[in-house]
Amino acid sequence: QSNTVNGTPSKISLEGEHFLTVLADEDQSEIELANLALKKSNNAQVQEYARTKILAADPAMEQEAKKIAEESAAPPGFPTPSDKAEYYFLSKLAGKAFDRAYMDYEDAKQREDLITVRHEAASAKNPELKKYAQKEVTPVQQAADSAQSIAKALGSS
Repeated sequence: QSNTVNGTPSKISLEGEHFLTVLADEDQSEIELANLALKKSNNAQVQEYARTKILAADPAMEQEAKKIAEESAAPPGFPTPSDKAEYYFLSKLAGKAFDRAYMDYEDAKQREDLITVRHEAASAKNPELKKYAQKEVTPVQQAADSAQSIAKALGSS
């Protein structure tokens, strides 16, 4: 798919399209799980983490990703079956069991996301996509560090 960036043709690879789709899926799934955490958790750290995930959904970044995806004809993101299964699993838990399972999941997911974002920030050929990925590295790193810290404090991971 050809695009124009600053008057210069550029391409978003299938890998780049996949990256945008994965980010959209992750964002939607994270918000759903964070809302569940606000309902199910009594732990102040877990609730604060969940609030942070909801507030971190930056509308400007979402719009930028959507614009890039539309230009590349990437399909819109929807939670994956595994995300739905995780939501269902977590929805059946409560209290400390919920907190540990949720933070274990977030710890693993944020580390995966960080690897993905760093890879795209380093290797994207499309300048807009590369810039977007580079902007995402710091917030994803912060989320990964926070999730890991809380998971360890809960005796998880």
